[in-house]
Amino acid sequence: MCSTSQSILSSVSGGYSGRKYDKISALKELGFKFYKAKTIDALMVKEASLNVECKLFNEITFGDHIMLIGEVLDATSNPEIQSLIYHNGRYWPLKDVVKPTQGERERIQNTLEKHRKNNPQNIDD
Repeated sequence: MCSTSQSILSSVSGGYSGRKYDKISALKELGFKFYKAKTIDALMVKEASLNVECKLFNEITFGDHIMLIGEVLDATSNPEIQSLIYHNGRYWPLKDVVKPTQGERERIQNTLEKHRKNNPQNIDD
């Protein structure tokens, strides 16, 4: 997963075919750095917010796209680096959202219990 400082890397990776271009060489020339993966024969991106090493076990074609399904063998994340997401033609930072407090979670649980489908209090006579 690219960091917010890696929008160029994301644009190159997602916008150009590896059949036509040596994207790794181009990205190196553009200043990006890579390192060798621990468990697979691939390069990982330095300073990315997340690198995941996977073993491919299925490919499913959807029109002009291919969905790759794999098993995670190793993952390295850097929580200090903000992740980049792409949606609706734009890049956005992926920001943490504060988890509800313990008191809020208890209030939620109590409210849900009042609305439990098998609660006799909710059955109209």
